[in-house]
Amino acid sequence: MNFEGKTSKFDRQAIHKNVSVRKLKTKTSEKSIIWTNVTLHIILFLMAITAGYLHCFHVSNLHENDLFFSHLSNLERELTFRTEMGFYYSYFKQIVLASTFMEGFSSLLTDTRTEYPPCLSLVNDTGTQKNNQCANLNSIERFNLYPELLLAGAYRFLHTFDLIRHYCFQVKRDPPTNPIAIAINPNIMANLSLLRKLDVIPSNQLKINSTSIISCDGSGEPPYFYVNSVFILSGLVLFGLTYSGWFVAKIGSSNQSKMDHILQLIGGFLPILAYFSNHREATRVQWTPPLRESFAYPFFIIQQSFLLGYFGSNQMLRSYRGKSFICLPIYCILLLSCQISWQFSQFALLTQIISIICAFCLSLSSNTPYSLSSNQQKSVILSLLFKIKQIIWIHLIVFNLSFILQFGNRLLLQSGYMFILLSSLLSVYILQQLLNTYNPLTIKKKEVSTRSSMMNITFIRFLCLPLLLVCLCTIGLSLLFSVFSKYAFNNNYDLNRNNNDNHNDGGHIWDLLKHKLTILFGITTYKTFHTMLYICAPEFDFINWATLKQPLETGLIYGSILVCFIVSFKLFRNLFSSHRHHHLSVTVNNQLFNSDNLSSCEYSFQILRDFISLLVIIQLAIFTIMAMLIMRLKLFWTPQMCLSLAILAQPTRWFEMFHEVKSIGGRIFRTSSLNSDCEPEKKTKRSFWFHHVIYTTILVLFIAFMAGRGLENLKSVTCEQEAYH
Repeated sequence: MNFEGKTSKFDRQAIHKNVSVRKLKTKTSEKSIIWTNVTLHIILFLMAITAGYLHCFHVSNLHENDLFFSHLSNLERELTFRTEMGFYYSYFKQIVLASTFMEGFSSLLTDTRTEYPPCLSLVNDTGTQKNNQCANLNSIERFNLYPELLLAGAYRFLHTFDLIRHYCFQVKRDPPTNPIAIAINPNIMANLSLLRKLDVIPSNQLKINSTSIISCDGSGEPPYFYVNSVFILSGLVLFGLTYSGWFVAKIGSSNQSKMDHILQLIGGFLPILAYFSNHREATRVQWTPPLRESFAYPFFIIQQSFLLGYFGSNQMLRSYRGKSFICLPIYCILLLSCQISWQFSQFALLTQIISIICAFCLSLSSNTPYSLSSNQQKSVILSLLFKIKQIIWIHLIVFNLSFILQFGNRLLLQSGYMFILLSSLLSVYILQQLLNTYNPLTIKKKEVSTRSSMMNITFIRFLCLPLLLVCLCTIGLSLLFSVFSKYAFNNNYDLNRNNNDNHNDGGHIWDLLKHKLTILFGITTYKTFHTMLYICAPEFDFINWATLKQPLETGLIYGSILVCFIVSFKLFRNLFSSHRHHHLSVTVNNQLFNSDNLSSCEYSFQILRDFISLLVIIQLAIFTIMAMLIMRLKLFWTPQMCLSLAILAQPTRWFEMFHEVKSIGGRIFRTSSLNSDCEPEKKTKRSFWFHHVIYTTILVLFIAFMAGRGLENLKSVTCEQEAYH
């Protein structure tokens, strides 16, 4: 007999009593929730600020221990900027020493000293320039010099109002009596018309062995101001990783219990711990401050945090529309700051757009509830599509602004970034039309019980495949347009320059990429000047074992592999299992609910959780390939692995694993599977807390292991640098 829907008189009284009690406690519960959220945000903010400050202090300390920067003269400090670092710093110094800021800015737009040809050939032996007109080079277009421009402007402003100070002191030295080097007399280049034989002489005869120098410390000194600004920016990396980890863990928490709040904080703490434990392989800002990546990557991490927070907000259009007017302009500024600081930023942002589209397609195809109505499904999916469309439009707007600010840098058109944006936007509009005109999401109940296929053929055929085909076709077209624009612009440019200069904006990036791909296919004949120059440096080589040693010892790689396995297992299980709607359960408010009874809110939570997790994992997979090809790009790979650990703080992931293990064990030992509808309330709560204790213990043990190895790594680096002095 079926007794559903029948309640006794006493049961109805108990129900009304519970309802009345809940009404009385509504205001109190709302206040407690508000205070809990405020406390949680305060703790998270303090955690992020502390992590950023500690990282800024740590890299500054490593830089000081390595170079003894505070006790050098300004000339010696500038000499520490070797290779391209000195090249970038020279533009900062050029603007600082200019009579006015606009004069320094104009010198960047009309640079006649950097490139050959045609300027160097127009200088005679006496060092004076001929009357022939020298073509100007736009250094901002070519070298992404907006960081130096903004820092120089800030320095001039602060120095004008005496807001930055410096303190000078005399440093005594005891130079050796014996010659320490064989040098060339610097006065030999005083007159270029009287070149003579270069005679080497001992360095102690060049009158440079002074026993003392004047060293000035403080932000009032240009080298100090420049380096300290970079170190402050590096603190944003940890600030952004903390919030990114919190967003990832928060979207995996289905309720707002105290245990979930603790796990959210653990999700923000795990990237911090992993980053410091693998600091040697995560950044090199302490050794090379002026490089472009030191300015661009902090903004990349911050905009990624905004992106995860924006997608993770489980709200309807009307509720978050007001917040979007505040958040989206900030996101535009962060995105623009990232693009104009480094010529490689557009390639990283390109991978981000690809990850968003792929994550949306996979998360949507793996979450197909059978009990929701068509309107409920549409509201959830169209809400997420609306956010994706907004992000793509912002990328397009920022791309145009970056193209204008960089005076038409052709690498922006040749990289394919713009065409990927257009293709993704087209895919989103096609999918919206598909959902509005024909709804392939609804599946009849008869099809659920009678279908023999292992996949949801109806859903894949009408929704997933068109999206994938559109993406593949438009990506192919974007590559063709990129190649066409590359050669079209080059030929036009060569005609304008009368074949005197056949350079290409960002040509070294394409040459290096072609060289790496040809090596993978066993072809070693492709060589250019750029490839011969870059492959000599180890940071542009393929990744080596020494780079993988530290992430393996700290468990970072193992943790990332575990996260990828958990997310991929859930994905393929939902895609290929025909009985997933009978077994999948979600834990909400200490109770187990079957997926057949999912509401629109629960379905939204489920699809957002899978979307955010897949977005992080797909981005990690792309960054892994990039780091394997070019070891320098491990600065994207290692922090992304640190961020992926935050998925371990999603409690629903662990509950799904536990229930899957139980179901597998039940099938192996031929025992009845655990049915959440028949479990007593006490047994359900006991199972809930038992699961919490298990995965919390696992997380604590993992944190303790990584913290121990990380402290050893930090101590070894600090001791080695201090022993040098």
